Amino acid sequence: MTYAPPQHVASAGTTPAGLRELLLVPAFLSRRDADELFRHCLADLDWRQERVRLFGREMDAPRLCACYGRPGLAYRYSGVTRRCAPWT
Repeated sequence: MTYAPPQHVASAGTTPAGLRELLLVPAFLSRRDADELFRHCLADLDWRQERVRLFGREMDAPRLCACYGRPGLAYRYSGVTRRCAPWT
């Protein structure tokens, strides 16, 4: 896969979410590279479906999560603490 950043990036100011900049790079990856990366992510990442508590009920989270980071790093959202797998 290869990527070359655009030579000029126009700024439109702030986004509706209040972010200072948002960069959209159309055709960032070729269709072939995007499909290859997608297959890699599906096959090789440590996807997990966490259990979350919503309105007092415990249930499967509506999405899969793969968390990677420094050894011992954890983060918390939706009431669940996630331990990061090491970078590979």
